This record gives sequence, C-alpha cells and structure tokens, in this order.
Amino acid sequence: MALNSKDFTGTHFDRIAFNIFLFGGIFLLWYEACFVLPSYDPNTVQYVWFHYLVAGWLAFSIYGNMYKLKTTDTVHKRRGEDGVVANKPRGWKYCRTCVMDTPARSHHCKVCNVCILKRDHHCWFAACCIGYHNHRYYVVMVTYMVIAGLYCNSFNCDFVTSVTGGFSVMNVVWFLGPHVGWVFGFLDGYQFLIYLLSSAGIIMTVLFTWLLVIQIIQIKSGQTKYERTMEIHNYNIKRQWNIQEVFGEKSFLVFLSPFLNSALPGDGIVFSAAD
Repeated sequence: MALNSKDFTGTHFDRIAFNIFLFGGIFLLWYEACFVLPSYDPNTVQYVWFHYLVAGWLAFSIYGNMYKLKTTDTVHKRRGEDGVVANKPRGWKYCRTCVMDTPARSHHCKVCNVCILKRDHHCWFAACCIGYHNHRYYVVMVTYMVIAGLYCNSFNCDFVTSVTGGFSVMNVVWFLGPHVGWVFGFLDGYQFLIYLLSSAGIIMTVLFTWLLVIQIIQIKSGQTKYERTMEIHNYNIKRQWNIQEVFGEKSFLVFLSPFLNSALPGDGIVFSAAD
C-alpha cells in the first residue's frame, strides 16, 4: 500500500532537501555523463559506452530505490475503535498523539505525525521515515550513492586539473572555497562552476559514506538508531538474522534491483528477542 502524501505534514526543509536530492542528482548525472566524460580523449578513456551503461545502472538503482522507499507503507495502523490492544505483548506502549497502542521498536515521528514500525530515523533527503518495510531501500540507495560518488570523483579530479592547468596547492584551496577564488578574481566563471560541482560531489560522497557506515554498524548489531543511542541490544540475535530482517529472504540479491521481491521474516509488529 502506497503512502498518501496528505498523511504526512512534512516541513519546508523536508521539501527543499528532497528537491535538492532529486533534481541535484539529475543535474550531476547530466554533468558527468554529458560534460565531463565526453571531454576525455577516447584514447585515454576506453570503452566510453561502458561508462554510460554504468551511469545508467547507478541512476536506476538510486532513483528506483528512492521510489520504493517513498511508496512503501511502514506506518502502524490503528487497531480497534479505541486503539487499545488487549493483552499487549512486552514492549508495547501508548502513543498519546496517535491515541493508540503501538508495538515494540515503533516510534512516533513528529515530522510525519504518524507512528512508524521499527522506526530508524526520518530521512530528510527522502522526505519520509525509514522503518521496518522500507529500510532495505534506504540502505541500498545510500550504498549506490557512495559508489556513484567515488566513481564520479575519480573522473572529476583529472577533469579539474586539466581545466586548471595541472595539480597544485591552490587546487586544494579552491576545492575548499571556490567562491573565494571567484570573488577575488583568481577563478573565472567557468572554473568556479567546475570547482563548485566537484566540491559538492566530494562533500556528498563523504556524507553518504558516513550514513552508510552508520547503517552497517546498526545492522550488524541488530539495532535501530534509537536503540543504538540508548544501548539497547534486545534484538541482536545473530548477524545472519539481522541482515535478513532488513533485506529479506533474498538478502544481498536486492542490490540487483529495487523491484526484486524479497519477503521480510516478520511483520514489523512482533520481534524475536535475544536470549
């Protein structure tokens, strides 16, 4: 069941971050595939068609998982007329905002204004929460963002040095502050744009690498962001189970396609606890 955008309140920052991710990513894809790569000598970069195929695959993996991430329902549904569950299992709690009982590991998101099953965090770039049923798409999307960043930066470094006449200490300075070089006349408009886009690529790669490392640590220990912060280890059964709980029965095959069906072992409501 797809989420209705009217169910979420969202914020202006949510919408800005999502549009930056969506349209900024498309712009950078155009920049890399239609501007940077064609500038290389065919004798230097062989099999140009292969790089275009890689670019297409990365774009499909990133935006395909983004689509599934946003359209997969991970909201806890109200049970009964009064929202109260009789003989609640251990860990259940009452949400005063939603006026209903919610299962263990679920939390209310103030931005989405709903209770999310096994809530990990609210993703600004996706403008939605990461929970039990869409966690897989978030992790795969971030993984491909890191791969895309490393892939593009490897080309950008050579491209920038070719535009600026070779590597120097000032190259590093302008990477850190291209606007300074432009304001004081050390860089023309073209060089400023090249440095700006390359710097943005490096910053985003570092950011998504950091997000991926966090997810790897949490999946390895069977935790959500809240559980890691509070040092809760109640659901760390074994590594294989922790992985399956995020990626489903087909595990890492989900990296091949966001549309590959990989059933999760549970329903996001009942969880097995560690001994």
